[in-house]
Amino acid sequence: MKRKFLIIALLFITTNACSDDSFEKAASQYCGLYSPKSLTSLGQGAELQQIFGHILEQQKTINNKKLQDILKTADKADFSAYYASIKANIEKELGRPWSCADFDQFFLPKQKVVSLSLKGVHHKSIDPLADNVITIMVAHSGEILVNGAALKEPSKLKAALESRIAKRPVEEVSFVLYFDDDSNGAFASDVLSVLTELGVESVDLIDL
Repeated sequence: MKRKFLIIALLFITTNACSDDSFEKAASQYCGLYSPKSLTSLGQGAELQQIFGHILEQQKTINNKKLQDILKTADKADFSAYYASIKANIEKELGRPWSCADFDQFFLPKQKVVSLSLKGVHHKSIDPLADNVITIMVAHSGEILVNGAALKEPSKLKAALESRIAKRPVEEVSFVLYFDDDSNGAFASDVLSVLTELGVESVDLIDL
């Protein structure tokens, strides 16, 4: 009798272990649905709803009841709630944090931002021809000009600025930015990133 009970207990433990392992594999499989590699068939021009619809169809192939129950109870009408519900329930079932970068990126995409510290807006006059003034202009044509001279490539901005700063301490130089109408806004981040690399702590924007 004891032996029979022991065998039943071992079977119960083994079944549970397989079940947990199966859910972990299913969670990994679900994570893979959000991988860019699994979405290549949609092409680069696919819209968000088209991608989401594709994932909803593919997730039906995951053969795990617990995971399917989690997916069915999540509210598809609200992306934030859908994301939070699935993540919380998967982690509850696993008993530990669930890491899936592609899943996180799909629902909470990271954006590149530039952090600025504004301690007050004030107006002042500048002499763009002064030796200690460096003006950077982003034109609507896509060019970047430093003190009126167009750069052959935007990537050369750092070298151009270093050349004009020369051996002077960077804090002794005034940097002035001007963004032409219809200029590429993406360049703003690039310009500010270069200035940060050079140790520039403040810049002036031309206000027309």
